[in-house]
Amino acid sequence: MILTIFFSNIIELLIFTFFYKSLLSSNENKKYEYIIIYLLCFLIKCIINLLNNAQLNISASFLMYLLLILKFSDSKLIYKLLSLSIYEGLAIFSESITYHIFQLLTLTNENEFLQMFSSKLFLFLFILLIKNYKYIVDEDYIDIKNSLLLSFQPLSIILFIYVSNGETIVNSKNSTLTILSLALLIISSFISFYIFGETIRKNKIKNELDFEKARLKESELYYASLKKSIYDSKAYRHDLKHHFSTLKSMIYLKKYEEAYEFINSLYDKTCELSDIRSGDEFIDLVLTSRLHKIYSLNIKMYFEIRPLDLNFINYMDLNTIYANIIDNAINSCEKCKNRYIKIQTQSNNQYQIIKVINSCAYVNKVDDSFISTNKNNKEHGFGLFNIKKTAQKYNGFVQFKFNHDSQEFITIIIFKNNAKKNNSSK
Repeated sequence: MILTIFFSNIIELLIFTFFYKSLLSSNENKKYEYIIIYLLCFLIKCIINLLNNAQLNISASFLMYLLLILKFSDSKLIYKLLSLSIYEGLAIFSESITYHIFQLLTLTNENEFLQMFSSKLFLFLFILLIKNYKYIVDEDYIDIKNSLLLSFQPLSIILFIYVSNGETIVNSKNSTLTILSLALLIISSFISFYIFGETIRKNKIKNELDFEKARLKESELYYASLKKSIYDSKAYRHDLKHHFSTLKSMIYLKKYEEAYEFINSLYDKTCELSDIRSGDEFIDLVLTSRLHKIYSLNIKMYFEIRPLDLNFINYMDLNTIYANIIDNAINSCEKCKNRYIKIQTQSNNQYQIIKVINSCAYVNKVDDSFISTNKNNKEHGFGLFNIKKTAQKYNGFVQFKFNHDSQEFITIIIFKNNAKKNNSSK
């Protein structure tokens, strides 16, 4: 019995590790942390298994595995709980079916080790089937409602067995009927899982369509604004000689106060039509269409520009990245007293880095993700998502963070230099 428990827990820990590393995103930890936590889980499970109590076994397994995924996975909490409930349900199904198969074959007492090994084999086969639904790993498209609905079935079975202390399954007089019932439960679980996967796939398609619509709208606004800026600049240059003629007349007639006011209005108009020279041509183009708002909000602009080679990024995608970063920065500054935006670019042999720091009074954060602080959240909620989505298209790394002490929002985008080898030129 002790030998069976020993090997059972080793195999199950290996299967669970394979399960969560297949479905969940792993984080980096030191080797000694793995050894200590796994050894602790193994010893606790072995001790509790010796007590031969179904409720204690279920509780201990759930808590031990929860500890493992909380420590070694970066996935969202709702997805961790969903995955754990599915695993626990499959583990109980596997042990129950194996138990009754061996009951039918009258091998229960004589082949304890074989029964244990068979149940783990069933469990591993179920995990392999689940692993085929790779798109469920795409956590950005998992919603709480569907996660809870999918979790309900395995959790209800786990709760039922926990409350009955396993007696309903163990003491069933008709093993054949019990096996069929458990098989149907497994099939219905996989059907639910399939439906959930399809829902995620549809959510992903919908989000991608929304993303493309938002990107197209941004590009249309950009080109419309750029066209207007060019038209206004030409019109202003055309009228400039008339303005100077009027100013000359005011000075000639010694209307100095009116002339002073007229000069101020000319200055304001010139500021609206002037551009900001950052040193990066594309950044200057994006800023040009937003100058009026920058000047009206009295936002100070700072630049530390080093040349970047972003020719591997499509112009529309590059506009999506820069335009959304700057719009987000301007909107954040609007709620601050001290308003500024710092744009930094630098490159080395390995990476090309874009860093934007802007004053920010506060942020909204849900499930480790920043969301829009605009009143019209439906329209403006795609900004950060679009930046991340577009950068990832070129294998870029994106980080958003808020510094409470300095009241700054920081956006960092990093592209590897070899990314341009993997993408067609503009």
